[in-house]
Amino acid sequence: MDLHEDSCCKRLIDRVDDGKCVFVMDEWAGFYRPLPENRHFLSKDVTFPIEAYNSDLRHCLARYIRKTTVSNSNLHIVQASLRLTHHTLNLNN
Repeated sequence: MDLHEDSCCKRLIDRVDDGKCVFVMDEWAGFYRPLPENRHFLSKDVTFPIEAYNSDLRHCLARYIRKTTVSNSNLHIVQASLRLTHHTLNLNN
């Protein structure tokens, strides 16, 4: 992460952190600068299912987009695609 990415990450942390959050991460050095040191939880065994789900989500969403299109600007289409993908990936259905 460079300083610009650090500031973006810091703004996100400030928006979501209620002071009780524990940040689960792998051992990538870039996480150490912007995150509160006393609330780091290092564990690859906790983060790999999240990474796997994110990978599946990106793969499924890519099917809804033509190869020539980077992203869809229609918010309704994006929301519908996310709902459909979540329903497809949700094992509790």
